Amino acid sequence: MRIEKLIIRGKPVADYISQLRGLIGHRELLVPGARVVIINEQQQVLLELRSDFNVWGLPGGSADPGENIDQTIKRETFEETGLVISDVLAFGFSSSPEYEKITFPNKDKIQSFNLLFYCTKYSGKISFGSNESKSVQWFSMNELPAMLPNMQRTITAYITFVETGQFQLY
Repeated sequence: MRIEKLIIRGKPVADYISQLRGLIGHRELLVPGARVVIINEQQQVLLELRSDFNVWGLPGGSADPGENIDQTIKRETFEETGLVISDVLAFGFSSSPEYEKITFPNKDKIQSFNLLFYCTKYSGKISFGSNESKSVQWFSMNELPAMLPNMQRTITAYITFVETGQFQLY
């Protein structure tokens, strides 16, 4: 299935969420998506410096029409980091309004529902040419930079999953 081009104010809008925003403005959207914790051989986690909040976060984002969740996380990771991930495994699900209700700097509001993944297999070269990431870097789990609360909560859930083996639901 392909997204049909929507014309808003005389301009074509290709991105699904942007299409919806063109129709409903800043009102809250319920958004399905995925987030991934990518771990390297040194047990560091890959973070991106987000351009919207100017703070660090995990790769991920919302699903496009016609995608399954595996396609979503792989596409979002490639767009934001330049890496191709494989053998992704689910470790949790996040939908708590406490963490997942977000108002973006442009006033758009969402509550996201994210399947949380982790992976240790990836290929490619780190790049951040999209307008979503200002930088992409590896960080020690013990020395994480300031992060969005929902992203920090995902790291905490991943650590709990590793320690307990239990699927994390919050």
